[in-house]
Amino acid sequence: MTELPIDENTPRILIVEDEPKLGQLLIDYLRAASYAPSLIGHGDQVLPYVRQTPPDLILLDLMLPGVDGLTLCREIRRFSDVPIVMVTAKIEEIDRLLGLEIGADDYICKPYSPREVVARVKTILRRCKPQRELQVLDAQSPLIVDESRFQASWRSKLLDLTPAEFRLLADKRTTLEYVIDHLSKHASLPPDVIELPGGAPFGTVTVSDACTLCMSCTSACPAGALKAAADAPRLSFLERNCVQCGLCANTCPEQAITLTPRLLLKDRRHERLLREAEVFCCTACGKPMGAAPTILNMISKLSGHSMFATPEAKARLSMCGDCRVIDLIQKEDSVKAWEMTE
Repeated sequence: MTELPIDENTPRILIVEDEPKLGQLLIDYLRAASYAPSLIGHGDQVLPYVRQTPPDLILLDLMLPGVDGLTLCREIRRFSDVPIVMVTAKIEEIDRLLGLEIGADDYICKPYSPREVVARVKTILRRCKPQRELQVLDAQSPLIVDESRFQASWRSKLLDLTPAEFRLLADKRTTLEYVIDHLSKHASLPPDVIELPGGAPFGTVTVSDACTLCMSCTSACPAGALKAAADAPRLSFLERNCVQCGLCANTCPEQAITLTPRLLLKDRRHERLLREAEVFCCTACGKPMGAAPTILNMISKLSGHSMFATPEAKARLSMCGDCRVIDLIQKEDSVKAWEMTE
């Protein structure tokens, strides 16, 4: 096993690869990206290492001497939720589905680009960071809830709770909502909003005019606070669900989202409209193509490309996929017919 010196703030990446050259290649690229990689070449050494020195992410080959990668992934999932990326030469769909089914977070087929591997590592670690920070906060809390044993303790003292009380206690955000409602009801002049310091797991988001309604934020939101309407280009927000993890702001390609920590005491259970727009329709057939800001932004970025230099080619950007093909074929047929008459 090859291990490099690290400090406590550097993300640890465990590479499980029996080909030394490939393992060293990944080490070089990961070190250049400011990660701390470790290399193990035999499957029998993986489980003891993960238990003793938990990594932040595992790059796991499937075909290994000793214990194979699928078995390792299954066993690791019994005691750890560390992100696992399978890196293997098995390219069949059934192999990918099996790997993802037993607990892998991503699947990369050989031959691969080391830069792509590093990019996927960055993406997965960025998504996992807010969840791990919340887990650390939970671990530091004086209230410990053991859902498997239906027990709860406060500062190491076991609490005597009924089943209904325990179910309420296990959901901390719901418990806090009941507390806030009770205090607000009995307060003489309850405020509408309480400002919170940065890093608080409660707050709101605002969206600037740069938003194109691409809805990337709704896919990234782990708590369901940002929601896309099914029937129109419309983005809404439910503040009671927001944990201020920042994934929406990091995912937004237009950098249009701003987070503000606060505790809303009124109307936090109601969805709030953040942004909506008209539907952009194909200029040829009239079929809806998506949100107008998204399509117009795409047209603006592509109109300067050499492939869309002519007016005819630029006009195809406003067409749906079917109409672009039809228009292109018709134009080519017209050109061929004109050339034949010459």
